[in-house]
Amino acid sequence: ENAATRGWNKAWFRLGRDYEPVGDFDRARDCFERGLRAGVESCIYIRLSTCCLQRIGITKLLGQLALIPSPTEALPLPQEAVNLSSVETPHPAHVFVLLLRGEIAEVKVEEQFLALFIPEGSTSKDVARSYLERATYYGFIAAQYKVGCAYEYVEGPFAFDSLRGAQYYSVASQQGDAEADLALSKWFLCGHEGAFDKSEELAVRFADKAARKRLPTGEFAMGYYAEIGIGMSKNIETARELYTKAAVNGNVEAQARLSALSTPAPQALSVTEHEALTDHNLVRRRTQAKVRAAKLGRNASKRAGAEERKMVVGSIRAGVESLGKDEESGKDGLLE
Repeated sequence: ENAATRGWNKAWFRLGRDYEPVGDFDRARDCFERGLRAGVESCIYIRLSTCCLQRIGITKLLGQLALIPSPTEALPLPQEAVNLSSVETPHPAHVFVLLLRGEIAEVKVEEQFLALFIPEGSTSKDVARSYLERATYYGFIAAQYKVGCAYEYVEGPFAFDSLRGAQYYSVASQQGDAEADLALSKWFLCGHEGAFDKSEELAVRFADKAARKRLPTGEFAMGYYAEIGIGMSKNIETARELYTKAAVNGNVEAQARLSALSTPAPQALSVTEHEALTDHNLVRRRTQAKVRAAKLGRNASKRAGAEERKMVVGSIRAGVESLGKDEESGKDGLLE
């Protein structure tokens, strides 16, 4: 509070968040509104009050802090926060994307209110893409992962572009996102014609990164690779240990594999079965996405040249190698 009253406007946001959990909504609301007013009045501190702009907007939208829900009053605030977002506060752009795409479970904003923020000749999906890319530019990890998915599965107005999608996954991975690690593992498990070759080594390294962060699907992937012998020697005992970790953390597939491997004659998956599963679960799904993109006229803007592909894959490899060294120096092995 002392910092806020002395002119550090960002402190109003932090102070308001301290009042919320204890139910002091009047003081919380007052703090957020003070930060909001400071942002409007002074260009010097406008960047530092972005959080308050967004928080007051979401508060009015959801009817929190004893306020009556009001989309007409609420939406301009997080939208303004988007325009003020920066490297320090990248999340407002991502939050507004969630509003535009209807991905905030607690609230459903009607189209008539959202239409006020859609330029003529554009669509909510186009605006969402623009804001999503802004959030990635400012380094927001969730947005980087989401753009990677969009290029892989042709979400919204995105084209199918495996190389560009992998680039975004790599950026998120290098910032510590476990889901991005696993997405890259799946890409390199199969490779993609015209983008990058299959690499069991990279598939395992990225799955290992995800598993070290205790991502259940990452632990399952490592168990699966050990069971089949992908990028490592086949080892049923190691597979059991990894599947056990994944099952304890809630992975249903891991429990099924444990049951199959716990019989007197363990029923391990064969390479042929692995290839069939990979084709059904990964290759076919991506092929369908590519076909869907073609029908919608959303093919990648250009086919990457050999040098560009080499550069991108080299960057992805360099990222996992540099982070791998840091993780190995700071953590015990996965099975320790």
